[in-house]
Formats: sequence, C-alpha cells, structure tokens
Amino acid sequence: MVGHRPCIVTFQKDPSMKGYMDSSEVLVEISCDKPFKSFGKINLANSTLSDFLKKSGDNYLKKGNIRVYQYNKTLLLLSGTTKTEWFKIVNLNKPFKNFEEIENAENLLLYTNY
Repeated sequence: MVGHRPCIVTFQKDPSMKGYMDSSEVLVEISCDKPFKSFGKINLANSTLSDFLKKSGDNYLKKGNIRVYQYNKTLLLLSGTTKTEWFKIVNLNKPFKNFEEIENAENLLLYTNY
C-alpha cells in the first residue's frame, strides 16, 4: 500500500505458504503517515508529540525531528516537531547497541514507500 496508507511488511518463514494468513508469518515493519482507524492504539500518525512524550518519557535517541525508542528488539520511530508526521515500528533480529548502528541501518530513519 502506498501513499497515505499504512505499509505493513511481513516475512513468511514457510515458502509453501498458501493464502494471506499463515502461522509462520512474522511482522517486520509497520509504517504510516496518516491516521488509520484500524490501528487502534498504535494509530500515532498526526498525534501530538507532547502527549506521547508525557506517556512514554524522554528515553529516546533523536536525529533532526526523528525520535527513536528501542525496547529489546523493537524500534519505534516518530518523525515530527509538534505532531507525528509519520511513524514506523520495526522488529529486529537483534537490538542495536548504539545510535551509530541505527544510523547505518539502510533506510531505517526514512519514511519509504515500498
């Protein structure tokens, strides 16, 4: 899905998967740049950053107007100054040890349409 809709990236472990639903499917990434009701509580696009920061705290890395939260092997990236322009949730194989590793990850700090 491209342009103002969510982008959901998954990986199928089982190459013989048939259909859209399979227990071997793993969520890799969700990204969105416009509000999407079906996301429920993770509907962060166009939300107020100050409200989010009050709930989530200031334990994040920042580059420009992108804030990066990491919990174990999951990253939450929020872009914006007062409101979230886009967000991305990424499941990793291993956690990053420092911000340089995050910066070096190809396209991670960008909002990209697939």
